[in-house]
Amino acid sequence: MQPHKNWTLEPLVRRTVYLPPRTMDQVRTLALNARVPVSEILRRAIDQALDQRHVLPPDPHEPKTSGAFAYLPRSLDARLVMAARATSQSKAAMMRRLVLYYVEREAWRHGQ
Repeated sequence: MQPHKNWTLEPLVRRTVYLPPRTMDQVRTLALNARVPVSEILRRAIDQALDQRHVLPPDPHEPKTSGAFAYLPRSLDARLVMAARATSQSKAAMMRRLVLYYVEREAWRHGQ
Protein backbone atom coordinates (compact mmCIF):
# COMPACT_ATOMS: atom_id res chain seq x y z
CA MET A 1 0.00 0.00 0.00
CA GLN A 2 1.28 3.44 -0.89
CA PRO A 3 1.60 6.19 1.71
CA HIS A 4 -1.62 8.12 2.29
CA LYS A 5 -0.06 11.33 1.02
CA ASN A 6 3.20 12.17 -0.66
CA TRP A 7 5.06 13.19 2.46
CA THR A 8 8.40 11.85 1.29
CA LEU A 9 9.39 15.22 -0.16
CA GLU A 10 9.14 17.02 3.18
CA PRO A 11 11.62 16.98 6.06
CA LEU A 12 10.28 14.88 8.93
CA VAL A 13 9.97 15.75 12.62
CA ARG A 14 10.22 12.92 15.14
CA ARG A 15 7.43 12.82 17.72
CA THR A 16 6.55 10.18 20.30
CA VAL A 17 2.91 9.14 20.62
CA TYR A 18 1.95 7.59 23.96
CA LEU A 19 -1.03 5.26 23.81
CA PRO A 20 -2.75 2.70 26.02
CA PRO A 21 -1.38 -0.80 25.25
CA ARG A 22 -4.71 -1.95 23.77
CA THR A 23 -4.76 1.00 21.37
CA MET A 24 -1.12 0.40 20.42
CA ASP A 25 -2.05 -3.19 19.53
CA GLN A 26 -4.87 -1.87 17.34
CA VAL A 27 -2.48 0.53 15.60
CA ARG A 28 -0.05 -2.32 14.92
CA THR A 29 -2.90 -4.45 13.52
CA LEU A 30 -4.01 -1.60 11.23
CA ALA A 31 -0.42 -1.20 10.02
CA LEU A 32 -0.04 -4.94 9.44
CA ASN A 33 -3.32 -5.14 7.52
CA ALA A 34 -2.42 -2.10 5.42
CA ARG A 35 1.17 -3.33 4.96
CA VAL A 36 2.62 0.00 6.04
CA PRO A 37 4.83 1.00 8.98
CA VAL A 38 3.20 1.98 12.28
CA SER A 39 4.51 5.50 11.72
CA GLU A 40 2.40 5.76 8.54
CA ILE A 41 -0.75 4.79 10.46
CA LEU A 42 0.08 7.41 13.08
CA ARG A 43 0.62 10.05 10.36
CA ARG A 44 -2.70 9.13 8.74
CA ALA A 45 -4.46 9.22 12.09
CA ILE A 46 -3.16 12.65 12.99
CA ASP A 47 -3.75 14.05 9.50
CA GLN A 48 -7.29 12.73 9.07
CA ALA A 49 -8.45 13.61 12.57
CA LEU A 50 -7.07 17.15 12.19
CA ASP A 51 -8.79 17.45 8.80
CA GLN A 52 -12.10 16.43 10.35
CA ARG A 53 -11.47 18.39 13.55
CA HIS A 54 -12.14 15.36 15.71
CA VAL A 55 -10.46 14.98 19.05
CA LEU A 56 -11.72 12.68 21.77
CA PRO A 57 -12.21 14.31 25.17
CA PRO A 58 -9.45 13.72 27.70
CA ASP A 59 -9.67 10.67 29.93
CA PRO A 60 -7.69 11.24 33.15
CA HIS A 61 -7.74 7.51 33.97
CA GLU A 62 -6.28 6.41 30.66
CA PRO A 63 -2.93 4.59 31.01
CA LYS A 64 -0.14 5.99 28.85
CA THR A 65 2.43 3.25 28.97
CA SER A 66 3.16 2.39 25.32
CA GLY A 67 5.00 4.72 23.02
CA ALA A 68 5.67 4.76 19.30
CA PHE A 69 7.65 7.14 17.17
CA ALA A 70 5.88 9.05 14.46
CA TYR A 71 7.90 10.89 11.85
CA LEU A 72 5.65 13.76 10.87
CA PRO A 73 6.18 16.00 7.87
CA ARG A 74 6.83 19.56 9.00
CA SER A 75 3.53 20.79 7.57
CA LEU A 76 1.59 18.17 9.53
CA ASP A 77 3.62 18.89 12.67
CA ALA A 78 2.81 22.59 12.29
CA ARG A 79 -0.91 21.78 12.06
CA LEU A 80 -0.60 19.61 15.16
CA VAL A 81 1.16 22.38 17.11
CA MET A 82 -1.48 24.94 16.07
CA ALA A 83 -4.35 22.62 17.06
CA ALA A 84 -2.72 21.86 20.41
CA ARG A 85 -2.23 25.56 21.15
CA ALA A 86 -5.80 26.38 20.09
CA THR A 87 -7.16 23.85 22.58
CA SER A 88 -4.55 24.54 25.30
CA GLN A 89 -3.32 20.94 25.22
CA SER A 90 0.15 19.50 25.03
CA LYS A 91 1.27 18.08 21.69
CA ALA A 92 1.53 14.64 23.29
CA ALA A 93 -2.05 14.77 24.60
CA MET A 94 -3.33 16.05 21.27
CA MET A 95 -1.56 13.27 19.32
CA ARG A 96 -2.88 10.62 21.70
CA ARG A 97 -6.48 11.82 21.32
CA LEU A 98 -6.20 12.12 17.54
CA VAL A 99 -4.87 8.57 17.23
CA LEU A 100 -7.53 7.24 19.63
CA TYR A 101 -10.22 8.86 17.48
CA TYR A 102 -8.77 7.33 14.31
CA VAL A 103 -8.45 3.84 15.82
CA GLU A 104 -12.01 3.94 17.17
CA ARG A 105 -13.32 5.11 13.80
CA GLU A 106 -11.42 2.39 11.92
CA ALA A 107 -12.63 -0.28 14.36
CA TRP A 108 -16.21 0.91 13.88
CA ARG A 109 -15.84 0.93 10.07
CA HIS A 110 -14.58 -2.65 10.12
CA GLY A 111 -17.10 -3.86 12.69
CA GLN A 112 -14.58 -4.70 15.39
